Amino acid sequence: MRDQKLTPLALAVLDLLHERDMHPYEMHQTMLTRQTDQRMKIKAGSLYHTVDRLLEHGLIDARETTREGRRPERTVYGLTESGAAAFTARLKELVTRVPTEYPEFPIALSMVHNLTRGDAIELLGRRIIQQQAKVASLRAIADGLAARELPPMYWIDVRYTQAVAEAELTWTEGFLEQLKAGHVPWPDNDKENS
Repeated sequence: MRDQKLTPLALAVLDLLHERDMHPYEMHQTMLTRQTDQRMKIKAGSLYHTVDRLLEHGLIDARETTREGRRPERTVYGLTESGAAAFTARLKELVTRVPTEYPEFPIALSMVHNLTRGDAIELLGRRIIQQQAKVASLRAIADGLAARELPPMYWIDVRYTQAVAEAELTWTEGFLEQLKAGHVPWPDNDKENS
């Protein structure tokens, strides 16, 4: 893993271990509480596999193993010096690098002219309803995190995601209005039933 880039889930694990030592179940619960699952897929099996890989590569180490009653053993992990260094290096790269990403919506926009104007208007209207729901959900999440007095440093990403969703909603609403008003030239396929 030292030669490979840390995955988002590996970064999330190392981030938690920067705070304190934890066992994987506690990591999973903390990620869910902080809404980390809104930014990446988090499955318990993947989390345990990630912990195993980090351990194998010396980025974390086992600090203690405990057992309560008949429950399975729980191993508490901590961050090693090389783990902290790898985490910081990857984080610095992610903060500064502007990658080329390939979201689906711009792909659809580049081809939407193949639909009739009426279909495009109807489908964009549906998308706007979904975007409005997403923005409302993100606002509720941000409000909930603020109400729990969770330090803002743990949900900066929620505010960023909310701002991006709001910007996309505003753009889509504006484009739809231009399309409805006939300000966007459209291929003469309105007569076709596609």
